[in-house]
Amino acid sequence: MGGSNAREGRVQVSRDGKWGSVCGETWGIIEAMVVCRQLGLGYAKEAYSENEFGSAENRRVIMSSVKCHHTDISIYNCLHDEWDEVNCTSEDAFAGVMCVDSTYQ
Repeated sequence: MGGSNAREGRVQVSRDGKWGSVCGETWGIIEAMVVCRQLGLGYAKEAYSENEFGSAENRRVIMSSVKCHHTDISIYNCLHDEWDEVNCTSEDAFAGVMCVDSTYQ
Protein backbone atom coordinates (compact mmCIF):
# COMPACT_ATOMS: atom_id res chain seq x y z
CA MET A 1 0.00 0.00 0.00
CA GLY A 2 1.17 3.52 -0.77
CA GLY A 3 3.90 2.70 -3.30
CA SER A 4 4.32 4.22 -6.74
CA ASN A 5 3.70 0.82 -8.38
CA ALA A 6 2.49 -2.71 -7.56
CA ARG A 7 6.00 -3.86 -6.56
CA GLU A 8 6.50 -1.54 -3.61
CA GLY A 9 4.64 -0.26 -0.59
CA ARG A 10 3.78 -0.69 3.05
CA VAL A 11 3.17 -4.30 4.04
CA GLN A 12 -0.44 -5.04 4.98
CA VAL A 13 -1.82 -8.24 6.49
CA SER A 14 -5.34 -9.45 7.12
CA ARG A 15 -6.52 -10.88 10.42
CA ASP A 16 -10.14 -11.83 11.09
CA GLY A 17 -11.22 -9.96 7.97
CA LYS A 18 -9.51 -6.70 8.95
CA TRP A 19 -6.41 -5.23 7.30
CA GLY A 20 -3.57 -3.53 9.13
CA SER A 21 0.12 -2.72 8.97
CA VAL A 22 3.19 -4.65 10.10
CA CYS A 23 5.51 -3.04 12.63
CA GLY A 24 8.90 -2.29 11.09
CA GLU A 25 10.97 -2.41 14.27
CA THR A 26 12.39 -5.91 13.55
CA TRP A 27 11.91 -5.73 9.77
CA GLY A 28 14.78 -6.61 7.46
CA ILE A 29 15.66 -7.95 4.03
CA ILE A 30 14.78 -11.57 4.87
CA GLU A 31 11.27 -10.57 5.92
CA ALA A 32 10.91 -8.44 2.78
CA MET A 33 12.12 -11.38 0.66
CA VAL A 34 9.41 -13.61 2.11
CA VAL A 35 6.71 -11.03 1.31
CA CYS A 36 7.92 -10.51 -2.28
CA ARG A 37 8.03 -14.28 -2.83
CA GLN A 38 4.60 -14.75 -1.23
CA LEU A 39 3.09 -12.17 -3.58
CA GLY A 40 4.81 -13.63 -6.65
CA LEU A 41 6.79 -10.40 -7.15
CA GLY A 42 10.30 -11.83 -7.35
CA TYR A 43 12.97 -10.72 -4.89
CA ALA A 44 13.34 -7.95 -2.34
CA LYS A 45 15.57 -5.08 -3.38
CA GLU A 46 14.78 -2.98 -0.29
CA ALA A 47 13.30 -3.51 3.16
CA TYR A 48 11.90 -0.40 4.83
CA SER A 49 11.43 -0.21 8.58
CA GLU A 50 10.09 3.34 8.80
CA ASN A 51 7.03 4.85 7.15
CA GLU A 52 8.51 5.14 3.65
CA PHE A 53 5.06 5.00 2.05
CA GLY A 54 3.01 7.80 3.56
CA SER A 55 -0.61 6.85 3.01
CA ALA A 56 -2.78 7.42 6.08
CA GLU A 57 -4.99 4.39 5.39
CA ASN A 58 -4.69 1.22 7.47
CA ARG A 59 -1.94 2.57 9.70
CA ARG A 60 -3.14 0.41 12.58
CA VAL A 61 -0.39 -2.10 13.40
CA ILE A 62 -1.75 -5.63 13.78
CA MET A 63 1.48 -7.68 13.44
CA SER A 64 4.74 -7.03 15.28
CA SER A 65 8.17 -8.51 16.05
CA VAL A 66 8.19 -10.37 12.73
CA LYS A 67 11.23 -12.61 12.22
CA CYS A 68 11.33 -14.83 9.14
CA HIS A 69 13.61 -17.60 7.95
CA HIS A 70 14.65 -17.55 4.29
CA THR A 71 12.63 -20.77 3.77
CA ASP A 72 9.29 -19.31 4.95
CA ILE A 73 6.74 -19.15 2.15
CA SER A 74 4.41 -16.61 3.77
CA ILE A 75 4.65 -13.83 6.33
CA TYR A 76 2.05 -15.77 8.30
CA ASN A 77 4.62 -18.59 8.74
CA CYS A 78 7.16 -16.21 10.29
CA LEU A 79 7.59 -15.83 14.02
CA HIS A 80 5.71 -12.81 15.41
CA ASP A 81 4.05 -11.54 18.57
CA GLU A 82 0.69 -13.00 19.48
CA TRP A 83 -2.09 -11.30 17.52
CA ASP A 84 -3.63 -9.81 20.66
CA GLU A 85 -0.26 -8.64 22.04
CA VAL A 86 1.09 -6.34 19.35
CA ASN A 87 4.18 -4.44 20.49
CA CYS A 88 5.34 -1.55 18.31
CA THR A 89 6.86 1.35 20.21
CA SER A 90 7.43 3.74 17.29
CA GLU A 91 4.43 5.46 15.72
CA ASP A 92 6.22 5.60 12.34
CA ALA A 93 7.69 2.10 12.22
CA PHE A 94 5.77 0.53 9.35
CA ALA A 95 7.28 -2.33 7.36
CA GLY A 96 7.64 -1.82 3.62
CA VAL A 97 9.16 -3.55 0.61
CA MET A 98 10.48 -2.91 -2.86
CA CYS A 99 10.38 -6.04 -5.02
CA VAL A 100 12.23 -6.69 -8.30
CA ASP A 101 12.04 -9.43 -10.95
CA SER A 102 15.60 -10.68 -10.46
CA THR A 103 18.06 -10.96 -7.61
CA TYR A 104 19.47 -7.74 -6.24
CA GLN A 105 22.81 -6.75 -7.75
